[in-house]
Amino acid sequence: MNGARTSRPQSAAVSAGDHSVPGRDARALRARTPALRWGYRLIFQGKHVIVCERDGWEYVERKKGKEAVAVIAATDDGKFIFVEQYRRPVDTKVLDWPAGLVGDDGENDPAATARKELEEETGYTCDEVEFLAKCPTSPGITSELVSFYRASSVKKTGDAEDAITVHLIAHDGLRAWIASHPDVLIDVKIWAGFALT
Repeated sequence: MNGARTSRPQSAAVSAGDHSVPGRDARALRARTPALRWGYRLIFQGKHVIVCERDGWEYVERKKGKEAVAVIAATDDGKFIFVEQYRRPVDTKVLDWPAGLVGDDGENDPAATARKELEEETGYTCDEVEFLAKCPTSPGITSELVSFYRASSVKKTGDAEDAITVHLIAHDGLRAWIASHPDVLIDVKIWAGFALT
């Protein structure tokens, strides 16, 4: 992503040598932000994200919830459980696995987060989750890593979140579903998840 590279990042929110942040405790920010501990330069911080620069390359990192999980779950009849929700950065609906941030609400265990997100987003629970792989989501623009988990013994126990539509789709029916929903984007994690199963 060459558009992210800049020779002289500019910001009033940082001084050249010490990562100072007006009105904030810069040392505390560096302590909880891996990018800054590794010698990156803080350019900007918002309510939930920061923009950093290293060697002329700008990228985004969350202040907390720096890693995510995605849950590959299927019903007893072999249909995969997907979630559809509106995503503001792309201004449209996106189809994805049930997913969420690790540590965003104080739960720092990825496996526990996977089980929690499956239940909260879809109303399905599972007996256990199996770790499959950890991957960067978009390493040209963000430091986020996502861990894929496979859920077993899935059962319906509740309702999905209000802003989420749950879809049960068989593997061999996904392409037809996509073709019939041209207004819905497909998150790349879906294809990565299928490659892991």
